[in-house]
Amino acid sequence: MSRPEHPGRSLPSANLQFPSTRVRTPPPRLLLVNKFTESRAPELESLHSIVSARLNHDFCGRRDKRRRTTGFRSGKNRRQKRQRLIDGGIAASSDGVLKAGDSDGKNGIQKEKKFSRRVRRRLELRRNPAVGFCLSGDGTKRLRTHLWHAKRFAMVKRWGYYLPLGLQGRGKGSRAVMKWLKSGAVMHDASYSQPILLEGPEESILCIVRMVSFPFPSDVSGQLSTSVMYGSCYSNSMLYNLSPSFPKLIAPVFYMWRPMESVETNMNSEQPDGCSSPRKPDCSTSLRQLWIWVHPASYNEGLGVLKRACQKQMNETGVNVSCASFEGRIGRLELYGAMSLKILQKILKPVPWLQRIDNQSLFGCSSLRPCSTSQLQSNWVLDHAEHLPARAIFSLTVLDPRNLPVKETKLFPTAASSATGALQYAVQDSSTVVPEESNKDRDFLQYFWANPETSGPSLSDSALLWDSTSELKPPLPEHVICKEKHSNLLKQLYLNNACIEELADGARDCYDTSCPVLLLKHAYNGTLLSSGWSIILPLTWVKPFWMSLVLNGGRSIGLREKRWIACSSGLPSFPNDFPDSRAYSSLMACEAAIAEEAAKRRPPLVRPMSVPLAPPWDSVAYSLHHGVKDHESGYTNGNFAEDNSLNMESQDYTQPPTVESAELFDGSILRTSNDFNGRLEENGCKGYLNFGRGLCFVRVLIHAYKEGSFEEGAVVCSLALSDLPAWKPSTTEEHEPLQMPHCLVKSYFTRQDSGKWVLQVPQECSTLQWYRLPIGFITTGFVRGSKPVAVAFCELRLLMHLKEQQARHTDSAQPSVFVLVRNLRSTTYRRALATIVLEQQEEDLEFM
Repeated sequence: MSRPEHPGRSLPSANLQFPSTRVRTPPPRLLLVNKFTESRAPELESLHSIVSARLNHDFCGRRDKRRRTTGFRSGKNRRQKRQRLIDGGIAASSDGVLKAGDSDGKNGIQKEKKFSRRVRRRLELRRNPAVGFCLSGDGTKRLRTHLWHAKRFAMVKRWGYYLPLGLQGRGKGSRAVMKWLKSGAVMHDASYSQPILLEGPEESILCIVRMVSFPFPSDVSGQLSTSVMYGSCYSNSMLYNLSPSFPKLIAPVFYMWRPMESVETNMNSEQPDGCSSPRKPDCSTSLRQLWIWVHPASYNEGLGVLKRACQKQMNETGVNVSCASFEGRIGRLELYGAMSLKILQKILKPVPWLQRIDNQSLFGCSSLRPCSTSQLQSNWVLDHAEHLPARAIFSLTVLDPRNLPVKETKLFPTAASSATGALQYAVQDSSTVVPEESNKDRDFLQYFWANPETSGPSLSDSALLWDSTSELKPPLPEHVICKEKHSNLLKQLYLNNACIEELADGARDCYDTSCPVLLLKHAYNGTLLSSGWSIILPLTWVKPFWMSLVLNGGRSIGLREKRWIACSSGLPSFPNDFPDSRAYSSLMACEAAIAEEAAKRRPPLVRPMSVPLAPPWDSVAYSLHHGVKDHESGYTNGNFAEDNSLNMESQDYTQPPTVESAELFDGSILRTSNDFNGRLEENGCKGYLNFGRGLCFVRVLIHAYKEGSFEEGAVVCSLALSDLPAWKPSTTEEHEPLQMPHCLVKSYFTRQDSGKWVLQVPQECSTLQWYRLPIGFITTGFVRGSKPVAVAFCELRLLMHLKEQQARHTDSAQPSVFVLVRNLRSTTYRRALATIVLEQQEEDLEFM
């Protein structure tokens, strides 16, 4: 049945012809404004006639709707618009004088015009010299990121630099910093720390460093010593002076050897796998280079000690070892946090033509040892950098991070995938026993860096950074990159860019688009700092990399925030946690003067109670002389009975030391487990620890027992037998904390006329029960937002005595020592647990 046709609708015929589609002409590339207005003139005139008819030809607006139209008038007193200062747009000399001066209207003679202070300062801060720091009027050095930090941070003049102290505010933002550390990454410009270069025969350099540092890897047997000597890893040490009788700490340092030259290999036809056997060059004749990184607080002192050691070596052996300062050539950026490696992988893109990979020769040996490192792709190592061993050094030549594409593109994806396949094949056929559950990439990289004598030095060496005579080219100026990006944008929009001036080829040769860098992996195991990295790069490239890190999610921190991170991780911070150094004494004296001056400006009624800002370490000697009591009668009789197990040498500690002996830290600090165990063995043989005339301290970590918050400068005190029941977990009753009367807080430490603080022990029997003798002091207090831990230094003999007392009178098997801690302005003794660091690890050399 056919469907009826709809009335009024006709079916299309078969021979219906559709109109042909016309090809539209594209719009013109150039638009002429005059022709465009002439063609649109009739339409505009018709619109104007319609509007004028509606307004009755009255175009005057209401007076309350008018705008001021006198802005075009230029009067004598009107403020002129500031001329925008663009890098490279104004030619100025070093003293800020305009070379192309204004012409005099009368005689037409050009005269020089000096910029204003604002313009001259901005020109000075935007300079990027090839060598050296920019100096202020008084000679203080400025970092390359000084202008960026000065707008966001509170700046402080310290150690000859203008450094960022911390974020703006009262310094209470530790919770936010800890959150950044756990979920992101924080960064710090550590370019103020500079290396000292030692160059000469390897054996002579080792002799020099043994004179002034302890410990040194050549004295330690192990895999780390080999990696450090070959230059694939770095290590830490302590730099001391040349005094043989009583060596004084200068600063903690970390050092790194320049990797050896390519090891000569001899092909042995008898070897079935065809691998070459390496041959180590003669250490006594081979020339080596060593970097010793020293903090600026002790840089001049350390440089002087090393130069004197080189001169002493020259006089004894006749071998010359040069000691030169590398200040002003190299910068260092530090990254901490969980996302630090992710940010580095975003901004570090190796130069494509340096990425060479040979799949046939990458794993030529049947074992896991590669025959040559030149075939190993640096991009692949960077992608698997989380598997690098601790303290590893990785060299790269990367592109300018400002010219990277917005979207991440992987270079040579097929080569990377083939390298991974070759690695899997090599691991399967390897004769080395590799656990099945371990990661193959991690095993390969750790073996590669742990055996530098077979793998070679190319992945840790950077000749441009090590060579002091090489001229490192600075990066392209910012205004040139902005013009090039603007020109590329105009080309994409098919617009005329004839007005954009391009940099001449001769001028472009003075700049570089690639930068050599060294990546150092931190060795802080067990904390968030274990994922931290350091970037060593030329000083002229610090600012471009800094801005790229900021744009990719890095959070900047200052000296205060860096100290918070160190304390939360249980690490010391130099110089605040190194009381045996001169830098610590100078810093404490400076801070005490600032605090005293600030207190004088306040009215007497609201001034805070005066307490010693620098801990009086010599007061611990008084406690050591009188001993710690095992019986309650020691605190009630009024006389501190002598304890035979805590005798000192022939030195009178009954009287406070003189001012001259108390200016510096009179004592020593143990930082290796060998020294610590040796002192304990000596104590077991002689019945007391014999350290000579000085005190002996160890670093301890203080944890609050159930409650309490400890500040910097708090005193760590010994406890009496009556205080021990408060630590028993079986007791159900709550013990009230020990409190001294408020009137005795001011008299615990008294200040003499000479300005020295001394311990004041009362003679009345009624007040002795509130006193607990000091055994140490806290150098860094609790940090809010992290686990409650404080860094302190306590006398070793007193700690061991308290630990023995704890074992005799309590059933606790806890390795920590029970102590009491009191803030200097508080009346309450808080219970705490002291953990000796050297009982948990072999060395106490890590620092921030």
